[in-house]
Amino acid sequence: MESDLAFGFHAVQSLLDHEPKAIEHIWLDVTRNDSRSATIQEQASQSGVRVQQVPKEKLAELAGKDARHQGVIARIRPVPSTSSPWTAGPV
Repeated sequence: MESDLAFGFHAVQSLLDHEPKAIEHIWLDVTRNDSRSATIQEQASQSGVRVQQVPKEKLAELAGKDARHQGVIARIRPVPSTSSPWTAGPV
């Protein structure tokens, strides 16, 4: 199972609002000291999600060269497959 990444403030904030248990880890740009970053840090802390502040270069490495991460990336926990060789499809 491979985990996915969510990029940008709207995507990460939506995950925190609706599915915080789905988030494994959040990386924030160390140079961002604005209200959106503070809100994400606070909400992640309340939800038990680990937040790590990293340089922009690390975010670019995680997201890929052309991704627009806006200074925040979340790693989403892998979802176990619900399909089985004994069923016709997802259960």
